[in-house]
Amino acid sequence: MRSTLIIILGICFSFICKAQVDTSLNYLNESKLYVLDGILTPKEAIKSENILIRQVVSREDIYKMMSGVRPGLDSIIVIVTRQAAIKQYQEKLSSFSEKYKNYLETWHNNDEDFTYSLNKNLWIGRSDEVIKILYNIPKEKIIRVDFNEKLSAFADNKRLMITTK
Repeated sequence: MRSTLIIILGICFSFICKAQVDTSLNYLNESKLYVLDGILTPKEAIKSENILIRQVVSREDIYKMMSGVRPGLDSIIVIVTRQAAIKQYQEKLSSFSEKYKNYLETWHNNDEDFTYSLNKNLWIGRSDEVIKILYNIPKEKIIRVDFNEKLSAFADNKRLMITTK
């Protein structure tokens, strides 16, 4: 449980630290701040159908991550869209496999028809569940990523095999 919280806080903190800020915007004075794909965003601009992951970082957790939290800030809502999660896992995994990186470049980042293997667990296709799993793999835990474009003469899908510590 503690390691899960640390990983979630780490992901949230990386989004918070990268967040772009325009201090002239009124929504920065709200009790909740919304970070959408690393950018501070007004709540009204967030479309619920695009949300893949929504994580609430409480005031106590914000204090654990950084000092100087402004008075009145109760929480930060970190939101990751499906498109941002796909982009991030593709960048992360392609840094371990030149073949996968070349495939993505050739096919415009389309890996929807893959079979994914993570430590021998298999998933076919790119459902929200699979995207979350791939997105949440910590880069430092990845040992190896292998890409096979064709499994056999009878199979048409590709396989991405990920091995972690």
